[in-house]
Amino acid sequence: MKTFLNDFMAKNRNLSGDLCARFRHIFENTMELVSRYLLKPDVLRPERALNVAVADAVLVGLARRLDKGSICDPQALQSATKRLVNLLKTAELYTVGTTTKDRVQERIWLACQEYDIVR
Repeated sequence: MKTFLNDFMAKNRNLSGDLCARFRHIFENTMELVSRYLLKPDVLRPERALNVAVADAVLVGLARRLDKGSICDPQALQSATKRLVNLLKTAELYTVGTTTKDRVQERIWLACQEYDIVR
């Protein structure tokens, strides 16, 4: 994970103004939706405390979905997120080997699949 993050940051050190603005917009919209619709039912805390593996899947999947357009149905967003967390739990993707490349990619892939259907 450390190598992945370092490589990513090295490749994206000098973003253009337009790309930086786009990323900022997506980030802000992602955090707004999470804080408004997903923090109150404690979706990011499937066990006790905040689960980073669940959070990375939700945040990346949701950001990728928002890059395609706005989400207008908060109930569909909450339902998709609950399905996602259940899938992650069933596959033990947030409890075992959470930082391996394959596990991270699988979590994000599942999140993207769930959020792609949300309108």
